[in-house]
Amino acid sequence: MDFKLQLLKEYYESGSSKNSICKKYGINHMTFLYWVQSFESKSLSLPQELSELEDQVYMARKKSIAGNPSSEMTELERLRDENLRLRKALSYSELRNEALHEVLKIGRDRYGIDLLKKSWRQAVDNLRLRHPGESIGTLSGLFGKSREGYYSVSKEKRMRKELSETEVITTVKEIRIQAPGIGAYKLFLMLRELYPEEMRGRDWFYRLMHENHLMLKPQKRRHTTNSNHNYRKYSNLIKGISIVRANQLWVADITYIDTDMGVVYLHLLTDAFTHEIIGWVLSDSLVSSNTVAALDMGIEKVAYLGLEGLIHHSDRGVQYCCNLYIEHLKAINATISMTEDYKPTDNAIAERVNGVLKQEWLYKMKRPHDLKDARRLMTDIIEFYNTKRPHRSNRDMLPPRRMREAIHAH
Repeated sequence: MDFKLQLLKEYYESGSSKNSICKKYGINHMTFLYWVQSFESKSLSLPQELSELEDQVYMARKKSIAGNPSSEMTELERLRDENLRLRKALSYSELRNEALHEVLKIGRDRYGIDLLKKSWRQAVDNLRLRHPGESIGTLSGLFGKSREGYYSVSKEKRMRKELSETEVITTVKEIRIQAPGIGAYKLFLMLRELYPEEMRGRDWFYRLMHENHLMLKPQKRRHTTNSNHNYRKYSNLIKGISIVRANQLWVADITYIDTDMGVVYLHLLTDAFTHEIIGWVLSDSLVSSNTVAALDMGIEKVAYLGLEGLIHHSDRGVQYCCNLYIEHLKAINATISMTEDYKPTDNAIAERVNGVLKQEWLYKMKRPHDLKDARRLMTDIIEFYNTKRPHRSNRDMLPPRRMREAIHAH
């Protein structure tokens, strides 16, 4: 087998013909042809110690194909290519994992610090914040621990009056770094999900928040509207409407964000049933192309749920009444609805989303420097709002995107 592979390697690397290889080594032409076909069809059965040589032959064949456009890789060779890439990635990951374990071992043996023992549960908690869909068992397994091992500490904590106040305050502050304006009740729900066996009641949590000055102060709302134009204004079709499904009603609005370099404009599109922000664009301009781009994002993201019977509701701003935007709505057979009385309540869901983004985040954070900084900030904010923030109007207080995923699953 070693001899066969050496000849195949020379054949692919040198570009020599089969006849010349056969003459050089005194091999029957049909025999060598059989070896080539066997290798390319992956029917050769190789011992483990020759797998490295087999890889060399494969790479040589790959180079010969690259230099000869008339040749094409077989499906098996493409799979082998992917297999080699994954093996290299796995090898690197295993090496990196070994390096991290070595650091932990040095910390334990030389400095007497067992960091893994002290912090793996906190690491699991932090990972759950970033990956809410992963189970406790899966995340604990990353540290060589079990789900039972994670929860075994809860009995000890109950003996010392359950979860300590310091642990709760620390977790609240960590969440507030990502969502500075998130309210006490939503924090309570997130903590209860993180610590289902250890978290105490809501009244205790509210008292703790008050005592540590962590309750939010009410914020004043700001309003902006401009509908001075000659385009057609549509009637309000959603008064008294009962919203029972996704893609039944989309609400759109534009709000303003201050930066050090001036005002920028956030064009938003929200599904009224899941409360998910399905489309958004942040721009330094109010031109309608930005509003259309937010609409197109929403269509691309959730059209798979079906758009039949969709109502699109907005204020009477020129961006929503202009021909370009109306044409996009008609292209998806959406029914068009608009506010009539110029009151925030006429577009309450959109106004509520604006308020959440500003009161729970923007008013609590350092003002972004410019459009680029604001766009980076809004990307993180909207991702947290859609995927992690519990929503009071959704079933089981699900975050908006998880609500949409639950709908699709059924």
